[in-house]
Amino acid sequence: MALIPLLLFLLGCAAVYVGTVAAAFSALMRLSLRLKAERTGRRDPLDTYLDEPVRLFVPARVFLGLIFSLATVLFAREIGSASLQSAGVLLLSIAAFVLVCEHIVPLLLVRRNPERALELVLPTFDVVVKLLRPITGALIRLASASRRDRHELGEAAGEPDAVASGAPEGDRTDSGLIERDERRLLRSIADFGDTL
Repeated sequence: MALIPLLLFLLGCAAVYVGTVAAAFSALMRLSLRLKAERTGRRDPLDTYLDEPVRLFVPARVFLGLIFSLATVLFAREIGSASLQSAGVLLLSIAAFVLVCEHIVPLLLVRRNPERALELVLPTFDVVVKLLRPITGALIRLASASRRDRHELGEAAGEPDAVASGAPEGDRTDSGLIERDERRLLRSIADFGDTL
C-alpha cells in the first residue's frame, strides 16, 4: 500500500505550506518587520490580514485541523490501532508530524526573510481563505463578537470610553476604526523613518 505514505507526504507538504504562512505572518507582526512592510504603501491581501489578523489565523487553524485529522486517520490505518503499543506509536507519529510540518520546517523556511516568504505563499493562501470562507466566516464573526463583548465589559467595569473622554459622537466607533487609525499611525512612523 504505497498510497498511504504518498498521501501522508502530500498532507505533510500542505501542513508545511500553511505553517509557513502562519509563521511568516506571525514574524511579520513584530513591530520592526511590520513597519518595514508598511513602508511599501501597497494595498494587497497582506494589508487586509495586517488590519485583521483573525482573517488569516482562523482559516489557517481550520485548514491545519483538517490536515491533521486526515493524517491521523491515515497513520491509524497504516499502523493499526488494535493494541496499546500501536496507539502509542500512533500518538508519537502524529506528534512528530505536527511538530515537523507545522513548526520546525516552516520556521526554518521563514527565519531569514519572513516578508519574502509571505510574498511567495500568501497569494495562493488567499485562495484557500476564500474557499474556506463558508466554514470560517461564522468563526471570524464569533471572534469579532467576543472582542466587542470584552470591550463592552471593560467599559462597564469603569474603563474610560469615548463618551467619558469627551470624544465627539463621530469618533465613538468600533474597534475597526481604531485599528485603521493604528495602521495610519504605523504608516506615518514608517514614512517618518524614511525621511531621517
